[in-house]
Amino acid sequence: MAERQFNVILLGENALLKEGLVRVLKSTYFTVVSSHSFSDDESVLSVLPRESEVLLVVDASDDFDAAISRIEPFKLNYPNGRVAVLVGRHQFHTAGMISAFHSGASAYLMNCTMLETLIKSLELVILGETIVPPAMLTYLLNRSRSCSDRRRYDRNGQDINENDNEHDQEENGYGEENDDAIKTVSSDEEGKCSPHLSARQTAILRCLIEGDSNKVIARKMKIADAT
Repeated sequence: MAERQFNVILLGENALLKEGLVRVLKSTYFTVVSSHSFSDDESVLSVLPRESEVLLVVDASDDFDAAISRIEPFKLNYPNGRVAVLVGRHQFHTAGMISAFHSGASAYLMNCTMLETLIKSLELVILGETIVPPAMLTYLLNRSRSCSDRRRYDRNGQDINENDNEHDQEENGYGEENDDAIKTVSSDEEGKCSPHLSARQTAILRCLIEGDSNKVIARKMKIADAT
């Protein structure tokens, strides 16, 4: 990365974690301009000019809902801003990750991540990349495989997944943009699998696990980077 400084706003309830991040980021490209808790007024997210390329690092390990609720106001204040969500081990699940990304997050990271990995991840976020923990990608892929092994049949013995797969292929056809990267079809309590991934989504997950960039994946899938 070029030697330029990026402004960072820290948000969360864990004062020790925030202080640690301030000290760690001092020797990097990032400059912490403010640090706040969820109880502070939302105006603290407007400490910089609207056009600033600021990074919000929000610790969701203590209060996930409060953390996620602050993402949209931040994005409204800073259209060019990026958001990295830090979560605990108990929040390592697809529902939380999907909620974070739907709210506008650019990264979903474990708060026990190695410092070097964390810093590199934040640098990629600033460059416009989306970061998902490799372990989460593996988890999603394994769940997808498990779902594909559980076939569903109607009263006549017809495989009713065939229509679902055809629908997925039409929605996720090459060259078409699709914002629903992960579709939840049922709950675990009902004994069914969630999430359900199409063939193309599964292929993209494999590329992500292998470390391919967005451009490489787009080239392999014959789709646009934006898709």
